[in-house]
Amino acid sequence: MTVLTILQSKILRMKKRLSSNVWYLPIIVLALMLLMTFLSTALRGISTPGSFGIVEAEFPVITEDRVVSAAETWAQPRETINNNAALVILSRDRFYFGQLGAFGKELSAVHNKFQIPHVDGAPDLPRLALDLAKWQAEAHASRSLIFVPTEDIPMPIVIQCFAALKKMGLFDQVILGGGLL
Repeated sequence: MTVLTILQSKILRMKKRLSSNVWYLPIIVLALMLLMTFLSTALRGISTPGSFGIVEAEFPVITEDRVVSAAETWAQPRETINNNAALVILSRDRFYFGQLGAFGKELSAVHNKFQIPHVDGAPDLPRLALDLAKWQAEAHASRSLIFVPTEDIPMPIVIQCFAALKKMGLFDQVILGGGLL
C-alpha cells in the first residue's frame, strides 16, 4: 500500500510539472517584443517621406591642360566661373557677398563687399534675397553663385541657406564651395 501511495504522489507531482505554465510568460514577452519591433519598423517606413529634403547641388569641374582622348569626352560647360561670379560667404555672425574677384586680389578693398548681419543668431535670408537682387541689377554679375559656408556652421543651416539661394531664382547655378576659406 505504501508503494501505491508513493507512486500516486509521484504521478501527481508529474502532472503538476507537466501542466505548469512557466514557459508561456517568456514566450508571450518575446512575441510582444518582436511584434513591437516589426510594427515600429513598418510604421517608420510608412511615415518617412520619399525624399529627405535633399537639395540638388553642382560641383564645378576644372579643366586640366592635357589632351583629351576620344573616349573621354565632356559635355560643353553651361557657364565658366570667372571674377564676375557672385560669391556669398556664410559666417557665424553674418553673410558677406560680392563678386568673386572682390574676395581674391581685391580683398583689402572695402567698397566692393557687402555684409548682412544675422538676426537673433539666425541667418537673415529675406534681407539677403533683397540685397542680392539689388546688387545683381547694379553690378551685372554673372548668373552663377558660389555659396561658401565657414567650417563652424552646422550642416542643417548650410542646407537651409543653400536651398533658399536656389529658390530665389536670381541665379542659374548655385554652387556649394568648400575649402576656399
